[in-house]
Amino acid sequence: MGIVLKSKMAVHTINFKFIFIVIIMAIASDVIASENQKGEVGLSEGILCQKDNIINTIPEVYDPINSKYGIDVSEFQGKIHWDTVFDQCVDFIFVRASEGITIQDKFYGENMTALIEKELFSGPYHFYVIGDDPEKQISNFTSQIKSYRPPNLAPVVDIEETSFVYTPKPDKKEIQDAFLKALKLVEEQTGCAPIVYTNLTFANKYLDNQLLAKYKLWLADYNKTPVTPDAWMDRGYSIHQYKTFNDFPGINSDSGKLDLNRSIIRDSSFEEEFSCEYSF
Repeated sequence: MGIVLKSKMAVHTINFKFIFIVIIMAIASDVIASENQKGEVGLSEGILCQKDNIINTIPEVYDPINSKYGIDVSEFQGKIHWDTVFDQCVDFIFVRASEGITIQDKFYGENMTALIEKELFSGPYHFYVIGDDPEKQISNFTSQIKSYRPPNLAPVVDIEETSFVYTPKPDKKEIQDAFLKALKLVEEQTGCAPIVYTNLTFANKYLDNQLLAKYKLWLADYNKTPVTPDAWMDRGYSIHQYKTFNDFPGINSDSGKLDLNRSIIRDSSFEEEFSCEYSF
C-alpha cells in the first residue's frame, strides 16, 4: 500500500514538473516573438516600425489595421534625405507641386522622382489662393505634374485661412463657385477626382456647400477626436492630419518639422480608395 502511494506521488510530481516546463517555454516564446516584432520594419507597422515608434506615442490614433500612415512635404522641408525617410516605414506621401498662378515648388521634381522610383504611394498637392483665377491656378498645377513622371495617388487642393492673400475678401458664394470650378478642372485635366484639404473652422465657415462633398476630404484636426465639417457629415473624412512632428528623420529644415497623417480605410483597400491613373 505504501509503495503504491509513493509511486502515485512520483507520477504527480513528474506531471507537475512537465506542465511547469511547458508553461515557461510558452512564455519565453511569446516574449521572443514580441521582441522580434518590435524590431521589424514594414508598412504594416505605421510610420516608425522600430522600437522607437513615433506613431505609438499617439495611441489614440494608431490603428495599423484600418489605417495607413503618411506625411506631406514641400520646399519648406528643404532637401530631404529620402533614404532616411524610407527607413521610417511611411505608407504614403503628398508633395506640394504649386501655389496660386505662378509659384511652383522647387523641390517637387526631385521629391516626386525619388518617390516614384521607390514605388511608394505619392500624390501632388496645390495650395489654392483665394482670389486668383481658378483656371490659371490649375494650369499651373497640372503643368508642374506633367513635367515629371506621373504620381499614383489622387491630386489634392489645399484651401485654408492662409489662402486669403487679397483684401477685401470675396464673399462666400464667390469663394465656393471658384473653388468648385478649380476642383472640376483638376478632375478634367488629370482624370482623377481631387481630394480637398482643409480644417473644420474654415470648412464650416466657407465650404458648407453640399456639392463639395462629392470630393474626398483630408481634414486637419489636432484634437483626439476630430469633428467632421458640416458639408462632409454624411461622407466623413478620408485622411486625418493629426499631429505636427519635430525632428523627423531625414528632414533638413531647422526643426525637421512636418505633419503626420493617417488614411481612413472603410469598405475598400488603400489602393482602391486613393490611387489614380493620370490621363497624361
